[in-house]
Amino acid sequence: MAKDFPHPLNEFIEEDVPVRKLHYDQDTKKVSSTVKMEKMKTMYVDAKPEKMRCQTGQHNFKIANSSKGLFRCTKCPYYRQVYPTTYMFKKGKLIHKVTGRVV
Repeated sequence: MAKDFPHPLNEFIEEDVPVRKLHYDQDTKKVSSTVKMEKMKTMYVDAKPEKMRCQTGQHNFKIANSSKGLFRCTKCPYYRQVYPTTYMFKKGKLIHKVTGRVV
């Protein structure tokens, strides 16, 4: 990515950015808008992609709130509300009772 990107990475640069300004005229009671180019400091960061959530079937659930039926994954920030009539909880996995599919 760094080779194809047209801007320098990990350092501040000054860029011209369009900014919309609103002006109110009290005599005529009207609002007008103009677009001006203003300088702004910008930094483009070379960030490596990270996984945000486990794949389906890879979650390791733990009970977060038993009265509301909330389960959370211990490896990612995923929450799931399930009902005991539909899902069963075995060894950290939520399993659908009818289809047998692991969440």
